[in-house]
Amino acid sequence: PPPDLTRIIFKRWPALVFCQTPIDVALDLSPKIKDKSTIQSVLVKTYEVAFRNGAIPAAYHPTSRAERTHSIPYCVATAMLKPVRYEDFDEAYAHNDALKELLAKVKVVEDHEIDQTYPAKSKCVIIVTLTDGSTVQAERDYPKGDPNDPLSDREIEEKFPDHQTQPQRR
Repeated sequence: PPPDLTRIIFKRWPALVFCQTPIDVALDLSPKIKDKSTIQSVLVKTYEVAFRNGAIPAAYHPTSRAERTHSIPYCVATAMLKPVRYEDFDEAYAHNDALKELLAKVKVVEDHEIDQTYPAKSKCVIIVTLTDGSTVQAERDYPKGDPNDPLSDREIEEKFPDHQTQPQRR
């Protein structure tokens, strides 16, 4: 039978499924913070399964591509700085000074209220505290690409820029 597209999650980002919602929330927040150097701390609240898979101690100091794609702190820090791309998980970008500085300010915690919503939702809340003491916050119940927030045709095309459909010649 054909796949049931109403139940399939299309990962938008080249990262672990549990990193998808945090990336989307960080991207939602990023434009609200003009000067990223004013970020004092980034608190990521998530559910237990995501915490257990994406916030292990190694996630705060990932040393390989696999560790970076499975690290909620790394994914959030990257998304706070720029739109996420495949090459952001390569060794070269991992040494970016702004990324390393922001990564050190990210803390991921399990939130028991959010636990109660999983697996129906894969909720994430991010609270950014700025050096002036003010906070900026955003949250999502689902990652972009979930059946409850599906990717548009344009977003799917953007995910695969090197695979644009070309007219077939005969």
